[in-house]
Amino acid sequence: MSEPTTRRKAQNPTVYLALQATDAPALTDYHVNTFGFVVAARYEDDGVVQHAQLA
Repeated sequence: MSEPTTRRKAQNPTVYLALQATDAPALTDYHVNTFGFVVAARYEDDGVVQHAQLA
C-alpha cells in the first residue's frame, strides 16, 4: 500500500514571464481580450509603457 500524500502550502511562482514589444498597449489589450488577463499595473512615461503587470 502506498503512503498518503501530504499537501504542501501554495507558494508564489519562482519563474516569471517577461515580454518586450514595440507596441505594448496592443500586446496588453491582446492578452486581456484573448486570454482574460487583468491589468494589475501599468506605468507609462510620455505615452510609452515602461512596465505592465497582468494577472
